[in-house]
Amino acid sequence: QELRPALIIKKIIKNVKIYFDYDKADLRPDHTQILASAVKALKNNPDADILLTGNCDMRGSEAYNEKLGRERAETVWQFMLKEGIPEGRIRIVSRGKLDAAAPVTDLVGMQKDRNAQFMVAEVEEVMAPSSDVSMYEPEARPVSEGKYLIEKQEELESQLRVSTRDYVVKKGDTLSK
Repeated sequence: QELRPALIIKKIIKNVKIYFDYDKADLRPDHTQILASAVKALKNNPDADILLTGNCDMRGSEAYNEKLGRERAETVWQFMLKEGIPEGRIRIVSRGKLDAAAPVTDLVGMQKDRNAQFMVAEVEEVMAPSSDVSMYEPEARPVSEGKYLIEKQEELESQLRVSTRDYVVKKGDTLSK
């Protein structure tokens, strides 16, 4: 059989996501285990690149949330550097509030919008017989001629944490007070 180039995705880690408290970029105690697990997977995949994205909820100006999103991504970046992930493998993007979906009245939704997430993919091109990729991986799915996809999805997320306050509205109160 004729050998042709085949694309094999060896490992994908998607939606590794940690959540932040309102107006904060500090790691919470529940982040440590998730990030440590992700770093371990990254060390097992030294050829993979990492894209870190910092996100915010709807509140605040675009400029402020752009800065806060970057700080959240950089917090995760610093953790990865301390754990031995090389700086050149990591790219940072701040999305600010561009991807925020929850309205201001949805406390749980806004908590989900305040996050840092990263995606990692390691791809290898190999020469494979043109008609049979099953010898490499039984779950391989053809995506185009001579290229196959092997998909593994693992979601890691920190716990959501939402706080509320009770207010007594008095005559003369306004939103700014």
